[in-house]
Parts: sequence; structure tokens; C-alpha cells
Amino acid sequence: MNYPELLNTIRKLTYCRIAVTGVPRSGVGFSSRCLSHDLGFNLVMPEVFAWNDYKLFIHNVCLRQRYVVACPGLLPYLHNMPGDVFIVVCNRNMVDVERSQSKVGIMESEIELDLYRQYRLTGNLNKCKMDFIERHIAPMRAFEYLEFESLKSHPLYVRPGEIAKSMHIATETSSRPRHPKKRRKKPHRMAANQR
Repeated sequence: MNYPELLNTIRKLTYCRIAVTGVPRSGVGFSSRCLSHDLGFNLVMPEVFAWNDYKLFIHNVCLRQRYVVACPGLLPYLHNMPGDVFIVVCNRNMVDVERSQSKVGIMESEIELDLYRQYRLTGNLNKCKMDFIERHIAPMRAFEYLEFESLKSHPLYVRPGEIAKSMHIATETSSRPRHPKKRRKKPHRMAANQR
């Protein structure tokens, strides 16, 4: 589903709790920011529930109203989420995802890989996660895929080359001509015997 369709679906069905998940670097954080911005909902980042602590998520997040939560670490628990939480799974070209993961240094976790392998899934961690969604989450829980490419027309989207450019411009525009510092005269102190 593309972003405008997803936004209309959420508005039409009057959901007030949205969970956005997917493999790391698939656009979970950006999608969450866009949804939060466009719906006027609070944005909850994964640090609030220590990235993958489902009990902490239920305790700290699930009872709230009008929120969008970025929760890539809660993928194994999607089927347990309350029924009034609308689930969005970010879908991005896997080559782009893996390129982005290597750029920021995301490594596969053997512990996490073992978690998915107990479901008889094979391949790298990204493939296991996507297969897990299709084979184990889809039969138990409704969700919508969000195509990452459809977010590139969103006003919050900044193209990769523009990030460095905008940071450079901000640095240039914020720098003012510097004037040499004037030296302050130190106050003269009298010696104890001159008082």
C-alpha cells in the first residue's frame, strides 16, 4: 500500500493507536514520524520500551491514546498486540535495506537469528523476519505493508545527498563574521598591606 492510501485507511477506520515495524533500516522511524506528523498523534520511539521489551511496551505505551510507535524490535510479538492497534509493516527493497544496514554498522545477532530459526526459517536475519511476518503473523493478525518508495514525495523526506548539503548550508548561514575579542583589564587587587 502506498502512503496516501495508508493514511486514508487509518483516518477512515478511525484508528488512534498505530504500531510501525519492519526490518531495521526499512523506514520504520521515518514512516512513524510521517504518520505522527500527518495524523497529529504523539510519536513514541523504541527507547521507551528498550527496543524489544514487550512487557515494557504494554506497560508504558499500550494504554495511551493517539500514538504512533516505531517498534522494529517488537516484530516477534505482533500477533499479541491489542486488537485496536493498527499495524504497519515497512517494506523496502532488500538491497537498499542491506546497503543502509552496512553503512550504519548493523550486524546480524545470532541470538535473534536463533529466535527465528526455531520457526524453521532460513536465510539471513532480514529474510527470516520477512518470512516470519508472512508465515506466522499474517494468518493471525491483520496488518498493512507500507511501500517505502511512496514516502519519497512526503514533505519531511530529505534525499540522502541533501542531508549533508543542508547541514553545510546551516553551518555557513549560522556563521557570522568574527570580531577580535577585546581583552578585559583585570581588576587591580591591592595587597593586604596596602589596605
